[in-house]
Amino acid sequence: MEKHLGEIVMIANSPKRAQYILRLSQITEGYLVTKESGPQGKKQNSRTWFFKTRMEANRFLEQITKNKTKSQRARVYKIVHSTLGQKVKSNKKG
Repeated sequence: MEKHLGEIVMIANSPKRAQYILRLSQITEGYLVTKESGPQGKKQNSRTWFFKTRMEANRFLEQITKNKTKSQRARVYKIVHSTLGQKVKSNKKG
C-alpha cells in the first residue's frame, strides 16, 4: 500500500506558468518520488523514481529543488507550497 508523505509545488515565472510538482510516497519496498511538470492547466509530464531509503529520496528531492530554484537558470522556479520541510519563499519585501 502506498502512503503519501508530502509534496513540493514549484511555479516558474514563465508565460505558461510552468509548474513542477514533486511527491514523496512510502511503499513496502521503499520510497517513490513522483514528478509532474508542464504548463498549468495542461496535461502533465510524469515520471517516478524508486529509492530504498528515505535518506536517498530526501537527497534526491533536495537536489532537484536546489537545481530548479537556482537564480542562474533560464527558467527559475519558486516553491509555492511544501509539506516536506522545504522553505516557501515569499514575494514580499521588507
